[in-house]
Amino acid sequence: MKRNTVSLLKEVQGGILIVDGEPSLHQKIVHLLGDPAHRVETTPSSELDLKTLQGKAYEVVVLDLRKSRSQGLRLLKRILQAQPWISVIMVAKNAGETARQKAIQRGAYFYLAQPLSDGTLDLVLRNGVERARVLAENEALKEKVIFDDQTQAYNRRYMEICLDEEIERSSRYDHPFSILFLDLDHLKEINDRYGHIYGSKVLRSVASLLRGRLRKSDKIFRFGGDEFVVTLPETDSQQALVVVQRLSGALKRHRILVRRGIRAIITASFGLATYPVDGSSPEQLIRQADKDMYQAKREARDRGLSLDVQAK
Repeated sequence: MKRNTVSLLKEVQGGILIVDGEPSLHQKIVHLLGDPAHRVETTPSSELDLKTLQGKAYEVVVLDLRKSRSQGLRLLKRILQAQPWISVIMVAKNAGETARQKAIQRGAYFYLAQPLSDGTLDLVLRNGVERARVLAENEALKEKVIFDDQTQAYNRRYMEICLDEEIERSSRYDHPFSILFLDLDHLKEINDRYGHIYGSKVLRSVASLLRGRLRKSDKIFRFGGDEFVVTLPETDSQQALVVVQRLSGALKRHRILVRRGIRAIITASFGLATYPVDGSSPEQLIRQADKDMYQAKREARDRGLSLDVQAK
């Protein structure tokens, strides 16, 4: 699983990775930096693994393009997909202006022509390290601002921003937009029976499960306590009902706390609202979806549904 920005920032920094570089380039960089805190590694492009980039705090990647410039652009894309804050420096012989512009447009930090002068390379490397640190720190701050610490779903503050954006987009393009409001059933029983630590594990497990059943354009937010909101862009009420059925079914099939020998089956009560039929503002949509959810919860209570716990 991809490491988050905050955890990577806790590691020793100064990582520089050279891809397809000759030994002389590695020696030059080590000599220029002259600091053991800077980790300088070399790998052939054939062995470049995105998991390696995701698992180590590299700040600079130097791509030697002596083999293939077209391959270099593909590697550039893969590297920035893995870690967008990395400063990618591309090195080529006889580097033309067109090639340089193309690389910069696709996200390269710098495009250097060989032979490399020590002064230029030293300046670009050190500035690249500082740039990567600033970008990574900004990303870490962003994660703290928009994510709920307990569940890693988006938080309520960010939900308010997203709802305004989705309503504006739906109004502009005359597309429907739906939200789901869901409340976990019987989480209090989990907390009372097994403790709040297990209750927190249930929340994280549910958020992860739901996130894995949604489209990339959908978002899940922790509204508060055991309540979540899901935004469904370009989705009308009938399509939203299909999503409710899919998520509800996934929850019923999912066994939580299996490793603890509990195997709890958690259900949820869902409510939905669609713009503009059920409201023209975030407050109106939330109010309607919340009302719909409580009606579903009352119906479930009337049917006598209770927490289902199986022995392992």
